[in-house]
Amino acid sequence: MKAFYFSLQKLLDLKISQIEILKIEILKTSNTINDLKKEILSLDNEIKFSQDSMEKGMNTINDLKQWVNYIQSLYVKRKNLTLEVAKIEDKLAELKKEYVKIYMEKKSFENLKKIKKSEHDLEELKEMQNSIDEFAQRKK
Repeated sequence: MKAFYFSLQKLLDLKISQIEILKIEILKTSNTINDLKKEILSLDNEIKFSQDSMEKGMNTINDLKQWVNYIQSLYVKRKNLTLEVAKIEDKLAELKKEYVKIYMEKKSFENLKKIKKSEHDLEELKEMQNSIDEFAQRKK
């Protein structure tokens, strides 16, 4: 009996490795997005707190200018973070598309391997049956 050998096993292994790498990249990218969204939420809270503080006690025009400049800088920072989140979300969408593509390729290789294994097993069964038939005919 010959052992089963799948000639495309290295490609299948490569696809499995690529999927694992993509899973890690997708997880890192998702975590980055979540961290940036938390930072944006923190900025939103800081903006609200600063606006409330500004309304409570402005003594001079100079104080008002400083508060307005500070709040505007927070808005600029928030805008930049929002743009960065959008860019990273686009990257995440691309990673997910790549994951699906490689996953489908991996599934194709796995299905082909199952088919080849079934063919191999059937061939082995035929050879065994032929051996039994030959043995039976020699006994007659």
